[in-house]
Amino acid sequence: MPIYKLAVLAVLGGPLFGLIAVAGYQFAPLSYGLLFAPVAVFICGTLLGMLLLKEQVSAPRVLGAFIMFGGLALLVGIETTGVGDNWFFGVGLFVTAGTMWGAYTVLLRHWQIPVLEGTSMIASFGAILAAIALAPFAWPSLSKIELPMLLTQIAMQGLVGGILSVVALVIALQHLSAQTAALLPTFTPAVAMMVAWLALGSRPETMGLVGATVVFLGFALAARKKFVFVIRRAQHLA
Repeated sequence: MPIYKLAVLAVLGGPLFGLIAVAGYQFAPLSYGLLFAPVAVFICGTLLGMLLLKEQVSAPRVLGAFIMFGGLALLVGIETTGVGDNWFFGVGLFVTAGTMWGAYTVLLRHWQIPVLEGTSMIASFGAILAAIALAPFAWPSLSKIELPMLLTQIAMQGLVGGILSVVALVIALQHLSAQTAALLPTFTPAVAMMVAWLALGSRPETMGLVGATVVFLGFALAARKKFVFVIRRAQHLA
């Protein structure tokens, strides 16, 4: 893989992306990040998909996306009081992070990044950049963390977040359009709610269930042509 592609992908989807996304929560509530970042991912992914991948945008896809974002707003709940004077700066960071991830998603498909080789190289290069740039600032805090917790964070953030998530995205992009893949982050709160319900017994509120249902319905509308194609292909193979 050319070094410039590796560098671009490591910046867009690596530690810098995570740092910008997390920094937004210093200025704006959690609900703002859960809403504005996925919207930015979809808008950026759709526009770049049109320019680089020549993907067409249909009315059902746009309508389905708006339905998803409406359901997401119901699910996370948008705070309007006590948000602080600098909430707009936090929103800007969320939009920046979402734009980076949207570009990252499209470029993975545009450059046809191989699953294992590409993922390992991007993760390794991103980790090296993060170590060089952040280690001097992070070391005082890291040295105070107990070893089991540190190893757990390395495994979750490095293996699951840095490698497995990229592998899953690259595989998904082999079967989905970049526009459809750009809608996937919208599912994050709904999936987290379901996992908390099943694993921790934390029953969600009615509005959360309604919002999650609307998100899934919106996605079914946005991706309906792709699902019809997959179903017909499976029937043909059978």
